[in-house]
Amino acid sequence: MSDSRDHLPELDWLKGFSILSVVCIHAKLYADTAAFNGVVNRAVPIFLVLFGVTSELWWERLPIGSPAEARRRIAKWYRSRYRRLYVPYWFLALAWWCAAWKTGTLTRLRLDAGDALLTALGYAPWIGTSWFVTLILLLVLMYPALRLTMTRGWAPFTLVVSAAACAASIYYLWNIVLVGKDLFGDKVPEPGWYYDWIFPPRSFWDVLSGVFVARRWRGRISQRLTIVAVSITIAGWLLADVARGDPGDIFLGPLREQAVTYLNDVPLAIALLGIFRWLALPSAIRRALAWLGKSSWGIYMGHLLVHEVVHMAGRAPETEDELVRGVYALVLLGSGSSLTVLGSALENRVARAFARRPPTGADARALAAPDDPGRPL
Repeated sequence: MSDSRDHLPELDWLKGFSILSVVCIHAKLYADTAAFNGVVNRAVPIFLVLFGVTSELWWERLPIGSPAEARRRIAKWYRSRYRRLYVPYWFLALAWWCAAWKTGTLTRLRLDAGDALLTALGYAPWIGTSWFVTLILLLVLMYPALRLTMTRGWAPFTLVVSAAACAASIYYLWNIVLVGKDLFGDKVPEPGWYYDWIFPPRSFWDVLSGVFVARRWRGRISQRLTIVAVSITIAGWLLADVARGDPGDIFLGPLREQAVTYLNDVPLAIALLGIFRWLALPSAIRRALAWLGKSSWGIYMGHLLVHEVVHMAGRAPETEDELVRGVYALVLLGSGSSLTVLGSALENRVARAFARRPPTGADARALAAPDDPGRPL
């Protein structure tokens, strides 16, 4: 158990809300509303901010007094994160390839053994919205170096540079797409936005802002800061409309609007984290959100598989009326949650079967540090 002073339940609550939002995104539930566009559809950047918060809180709790301890901390970082991310993903990938073989999707998409290997590594543009898998695996790989820019440099300057990189990544979207196609091929959904979605500099602003929140406020958002973040968020929504400019500008206008929107995701995430900290939610809702938050990666994997299989069957419930979309959202959430429970049970059984003798000595002391106060996803 984490010390109650270190555990931040609002992290789990916000992640629970965010995974519900992801389900609604895929079901396109009330997709034309202001609430969907301004909050629900921003679930992925919110997850990335929380990734920065939880990762930094985890990192600071492990000892580092010598080069050997530093190496052990880095080793534990990669071992714990990649195990947590890859194992559920491999279940998804195997099930997807079996379904794709059965339905003839493999032939239609011209997939081969090389693509199967890339899928196992975490690069699978042919699997729906799995671009987030690729992005988070890259960010985990880069995180030790990213946090150095905050700990060894001047944090405000680092944040400004990361914000500029985010805006530039969106403004030069088509350039990134063209380079991606030249380097990695065209087996991506057209028009190729996939390559911009997995472009890590676009997300540095979110992750490093989360690191800053963890280092500056230990992840605890005060009421005053919540009010400030809410105010900035509302101003950002208005500025995005201004940045859009002439509705007839179908090229640069949307890019300017998206750039402002992506920069505004950080104050939005901070505002929501503060709201969940200070809002007196019923205990039943808190427990439900906490479970959803702690299980968010598994739910993401499970509901994505169901979403893909439904599409392989030639169905698209998210294009129907709101009632059908609502039912579909419940189906995705229920199936994703069920597969998470089953997958966790199977994973635990396999882990017990292959359990090794516990480490001893210095290695045991290095690995005995408590886990993070909130899971990365």
